[in-house]
This record gives sequence, C-alpha cells and structure tokens, in this order.
Amino acid sequence: MAKFNIKLDARKIEKEIKDVMTKRIKEIDILKKEGDKNMKILNKNSEIMLNAFLEKYNKTHNYTIEGEVDEFPKHFQFSIKKIMEDLEYNGYITSYDVYISGTWTVTLTPEAIEYYEKKGSRVELFEELMDNEKELLKKLIEVENNEKDITEYLKNILENDKNNIKRGVIKSLTDNGLLKVFWADDTVYYANLTQSGRTYYEREEKHNKNIEKLASRTYNIGTVTASGGNVFIGDVTNSQLNINNSISNIEKEIEDKCESEDEKAELKELLDEVKEIAENIQESGNIARRKKFFEKMSEHLAKHGWFYGAVIDIIGQAAINRMGGM
Repeated sequence: MAKFNIKLDARKIEKEIKDVMTKRIKEIDILKKEGDKNMKILNKNSEIMLNAFLEKYNKTHNYTIEGEVDEFPKHFQFSIKKIMEDLEYNGYITSYDVYISGTWTVTLTPEAIEYYEKKGSRVELFEELMDNEKELLKKLIEVENNEKDITEYLKNILENDKNNIKRGVIKSLTDNGLLKVFWADDTVYYANLTQSGRTYYEREEKHNKNIEKLASRTYNIGTVTASGGNVFIGDVTNSQLNINNSISNIEKEIEDKCESEDEKAELKELLDEVKEIAENIQESGNIARRKKFFEKMSEHLAKHGWFYGAVIDIIGQAAINRMGGM
C-alpha cells in the first residue's frame, strides 16, 4: 500500500473534525429537504380558501374561477382580501378581485393545483404523522392494492366512529395531501389515495435507507504518529469511524490499551470532555472551539491514534442525533 505523510497541528485536527461534522450535517439537511422542493405551507385559513378554489377547478379545469363571498366561512367576512393576498404572495394565485356585488374572481397557478400532492411528498411527514394516521394509510393502501373500494371502507369505519376519532384521522390524511375525500350527508361520498399517499411507505423506506447509509459512512483516517508538537498521518489502514461505538466501548479500550494509570486517567478526562461536547451539540447544535482540548488530545496521538477516530465518532453520533434523532 502506498504511503503518504500529512503534517498537522492541533488546530488543523480541530478544523478537520469540524469540517467532517459540518459536511455530515449538511448532507443530512439535504436529505430532510429532498421532498420539499421549496414547498410553501399555507396557514389554515388560506388552505380552506384554496380548497374552495380547487373544488371549482376540479369541475371546470379552468384556471380562472369565480364565486360568491357567501361561499366562504362566516369568520372570513372581514379577511377575504387578506387571505387572497396571502395566496398570491405564496404563488398559488396570480390575481384576484372582490366586487361590491359580493362576488369574486381569481386565477390559479399550476402550483395551486399541485399543492396537496407536493404537501404529501414532504419528508417531514415521515416524522409528523401519528401512529393511527400511518395505520389507516397503510390499510387504505392494502385495500386499494386488493382492488377494493376505499370509499366503502371509509364509510364503514365511520359508522362505528362514535368519538369522531377516525374522522379526525381521515381529515389529517386529507390535509397532508395523502388522501382526497369528498363529503356528502356527513359521510364519505368519494375517496381515493393521492400519488403521495400511495407511495408513502416506499418513499419512507428509501429515505430511511439514505439516512442509514449516511450515518454508517466510513472515514478512513490512517495510522497516526507524532513527532514533537506535530502529527503525521501515514498508511490508510483500519482507523475507521464506526458510528456504533459507544462510550463504554471506548472506556474499555482505554483500560485495555493504556499502560499506566496516569495515561488512563488522562484519556478518561479527555473522554469526559468529549461527552460534554456531544451533549452541547445535541442541546444547541453548535460545536464550540476548544483549543486546549485539542492540544491535550494531540499529546496522545502518537501512542493512541484510535482515540482520535473515537472522538470524531462520538461527535458524529451527537450531530446525527441532533439532526434527526437517529
């Protein structure tokens, strides 16, 4: 295997750790935004109004629609223009007019038509959906896959829904763009899964695999030796960052690999500081500068290069947990 030498000092070691963690945090952040597509989530009133617009659009498939002010909820009476302004600001309508006669006209954008489909594609839903919502969605997917009628299935569960629990779950799936429901006579008249709802579990599995792949990524550091205050990285060997290493494993390694009690005490003291750094990351998301810590750590790199990799591992796990609780 080819050899190479890279001369580092304590500051560069600190920078390398920060660079690794910054990269990992950015990669996780990208994964969390992969289904977002700059999605602009509307407030409740704006969604209610958008729903009214979409009902009209579904009948005519015309982007320009019109109606009467009385079609909106009563509490909209003094805020209709403000809500329309919010829809325009967020790019879901291009223009609107409210007339003295009590009528209105708006022109929808393609983004408005795709609003709930995109909302259902957000990766945040993998964490936001409650267990009973996921359970019903899974059942609806099974019903559809078995070529049965999900409308009838929803009607049946609502008949025994004395506390309106199932009704609330159906509403949540609808509000999150996973299910389309048309109501009549206080029950489901017609229902079907959206593409986002149909592919929810497939997308969740893919997303989780990407997160796991990122979390288990290996960084080969190499054999570490030192001369004076400088550190040298030699052959690329088995100094791997294993995300599954625990504090207890590292403490055991300290016991096994350190020859003197003073050496053990010094590394354990450093490990305690690593724990503190990890806790700060999980609480605040920040990696504070600790010049003296890295200077002390560099003193042990000649003999205990494995400790360097273990430190990055612990800090990395803390960052992963901070980003998503993995």
